[in-house]
Amino acid sequence: MASGRMQPTYHLTVIRHGETNENRLGIIQGQMDCALSDKGLQQARALGCRLAEEKTEFTHVFSSDLQRALQTAVLSLDKVAKSQSAPVDCNADSVDATRQTSTGSETTRCSDGRSSDSTDIIKDPLLREYCFGRAQGMTRRELSRLARENGFHPHDYVPDGAESEHQLQDRVRTFLGKLHAFLRGLEDDAAETEATRFSSSAALASSTTYSAALQGQGQGESPRSAAPKVQGDSPRPIPNIAVYSHGGWIRVFYSVVMMEYQFANSAGCKRDQLMRSTPNTSVSRFSVRIGDGVTTTSRVECTMAHDIRHLDKDLQPES
Repeated sequence: MASGRMQPTYHLTVIRHGETNENRLGIIQGQMDCALSDKGLQQARALGCRLAEEKTEFTHVFSSDLQRALQTAVLSLDKVAKSQSAPVDCNADSVDATRQTSTGSETTRCSDGRSSDSTDIIKDPLLREYCFGRAQGMTRRELSRLARENGFHPHDYVPDGAESEHQLQDRVRTFLGKLHAFLRGLEDDAAETEATRFSSSAALASSTTYSAALQGQGQGESPRSAAPKVQGDSPRPIPNIAVYSHGGWIRVFYSVVMMEYQFANSAGCKRDQLMRSTPNTSVSRFSVRIGDGVTTTSRVECTMAHDIRHLDKDLQPES
């Protein structure tokens, strides 16, 4: 980054998917592709009503490609899109998210993978849940028994074929690195033109776009026309990024930014509470300033953690 230039900043909202039947039954899903339960669908719509009432406008939306996260993104963002033209109906089923049975597994059709507004949902496997290997499909009790049979405490046991904590940390770091490279590309593009450009042609022409950062990794999709254009000398809006992911991924995300970034906590809770299991459709919000990785370190401020104020009592997680 050139000396004297402002460091790119952005707002980040991290959201866990809605409930699945496997969540309710205590089954370890990992990277099993499970659909939302009826309660999970209602949670996702309630999240959308909240985002609509808050007049949330995301410039870019990223989601795990597992359907429980993607369904949550589609349903919630559809509420936001519809609220821009009419009062949002929080009781209506707004998007086709019906479950269909295919050979050997249950799959979910979520329209064409995007909400009904112009914000594309960028599906990225880096946002997937832990891979639990042979333990996927087991209950927690079954996993504990398997760990003890193999001479391990359950917290220390890595089942055959599973990811380690370090491997998931690497996935989180890789995603953040690609995201920051993409956002730096937008910043560079704005500096090189009189009019700030957020259009897809500008983004995709940059050598540091999200898609370019993917080269050699074979994961993710590139964003398309995901943010409004700004004309003339108007200041470029701060990117407002949404990430829809999973409980394990979000816990490790917190650990990475707390250990490796300049971290500030203004969310009104203790640091150890940030690492707790996050409820379904919980909202965490951050303000991020991207460092250059050489002379400056990226700074992350947590302004909201694990918030589920949009869930009525009957939609909240069972204690």
